[in-house]
Amino acid sequence: MNKLDKFNYDALIAAVQLLAMPCKLQVEALPSFVSVPDEVALIFDDAYKAARHVVESLDANKNAINLLNDLDSALDRMSENSELWSLQALDTDSEWGKCRLLAKDILESLNEPFVSPKLEFIQFVK
Repeated sequence: MNKLDKFNYDALIAAVQLLAMPCKLQVEALPSFVSVPDEVALIFDDAYKAARHVVESLDANKNAINLLNDLDSALDRMSENSELWSLQALDTDSEWGKCRLLAKDILESLNEPFVSPKLEFIQFVK
């Protein structure tokens, strides 16, 4: 894996780790001036677009690729409902709960740890 692919793969894992976290930890992981639900989804979307080909080229099992596609589709469907994009919804809505479970399953299927993500690769602008 070349350097860029490694960077993109690591960013994807960090995005999935962030998605797998409970709301309270997601809020703590991101700057106070961002919309946390939007940012969580956008970080995943950007990372997935950049790293999808990397995951597909690895000896990753089909399950991991299917789970990533499922998570991407779930977030796309959620974007059609503005009520899902509040902190309260992020904390309590079952759709976000399903995304967290998918994210945990992705980490497990890729043999990646469920730990606090390293988000240093992101520069947040106020």
